[in-house]
Amino acid sequence: MKRIITCVLFVSINLSSQIKLQGKGGLSYPVDIDGYEVELYRYWKIGLNAGVNADIQLSKIFAVKPTITYQYIFFNDYTQEVIAGSKAISSDGNESHIINLGGELCIEDNSDGTTHPFLFLGGGYAIERPGKMNIAWKEFENPSRDIYTTEYQIQNRNYWYYSAGFGFGYSIADDLDIRTVISYFANKVKVPTQYKTYNSYWLLSCSLVYDILKL
Repeated sequence: MKRIITCVLFVSINLSSQIKLQGKGGLSYPVDIDGYEVELYRYWKIGLNAGVNADIQLSKIFAVKPTITYQYIFFNDYTQEVIAGSKAISSDGNESHIINLGGELCIEDNSDGTTHPFLFLGGGYAIERPGKMNIAWKEFENPSRDIYTTEYQIQNRNYWYYSAGFGFGYSIADDLDIRTVISYFANKVKVPTQYKTYNSYWLLSCSLVYDILKL
């Protein structure tokens, strides 16, 4: 009897579930940053994103989405004035790279067919590889004159994070959506003073999502 019930449940879940393999690509930008160790998003801003995710539809509104995402982030700007030394600091830098291995539980309204707002809650593991900054120290009174130059490398980081957010999708073809998302990411790390602190940021992104495979 137990075997029969198990088989019936298994078949029911598979009949009601729809699985998609999706590819996505787009742009992202951090809109708010808070924490001791969020230096990367302070100085590297606009990101090119690419990723692959499975979309496992558990019901009409619930879906689970395991995801792999890669971010290529361009260096933005770093400027600091040191009044006591009458110097200004300016720099340029190399690109940075982030890989997120995670998953999300999504609640999505697909009743319209074309437009679909959604909420999600998830988490995963982040691998950050920041670029190197080339810093030129200049005279405050004469910014065109370099005093000396240095290089600054933010430490590579790997950490667990959790995420949440909301977004809006619009179907522009049978297998192609455009999605705008506001995502919140946070993690807990130990800083040199031996206490733990929360670091967080809000990320605005816009992506094209294509259904590669449907099962």
